[in-house]
Amino acid sequence: LPAAVAGEETVFDNWIYSGQTVTVESHTFTILHGAKANEVLADYGAGNLFIGNNSCSSYGAARICLDNIEYDTTKKQYKLKVRGISLVPKITVTRTISKEEFLAGDAAIVTVTLENTGGIATDVFYKDEFTSEVEVVSSEGITKYTGRVEWKGQLKSSEKLSFTYKIMVKEPTERTFVASLQYFDGFRTKTVYSSPVKVKTTDPLVLTATVGA
Repeated sequence: LPAAVAGEETVFDNWIYSGQTVTVESHTFTILHGAKANEVLADYGAGNLFIGNNSCSSYGAARICLDNIEYDTTKKQYKLKVRGISLVPKITVTRTISKEEFLAGDAAIVTVTLENTGGIATDVFYKDEFTSEVEVVSSEGITKYTGRVEWKGQLKSSEKLSFTYKIMVKEPTERTFVASLQYFDGFRTKTVYSSPVKVKTTDPLVLTATVGA
């Protein structure tokens, strides 16, 4: 039995007979018992996968596994233990800021965690861009520019990645910023957004003294 990989989603796991279908991520596979007793053919229309017992094969963002073959003496045909697994990545963005109210010249730390709970994600691109009143002064684990940060790469199944960057508010402002994340999910480029963070400057406290006559 091929071991399940953490983060991959099993969408079908059952016994079937030759000629029945399994659908994974919009791909429909007709499972046919092959000429060899220990093999099946998974026909997806544009081609076939040949899958031996206790093994898997993939097409696009779908994986088909053959876990067992048994002969059904009642129906006088082989029954097949088949799993269908989705390989589509599913990425979430968690983004927090150490404070939201600033005096001009104050700094804060932004902490970001990317987590992939699906299959491998390629062409991952995270970007957080600020207006001219805000400057990125340092970063760890991500590339910084004057007014933005960017990270590019891939995230494996069940991988979690964290990075931080420090921003400084140079001038009075009150704005809300949202970061974006793009990745290829096996079919198309998908975009997700972080929760918004608000950056607001407050007027400095001015003390005045009254001098008596």
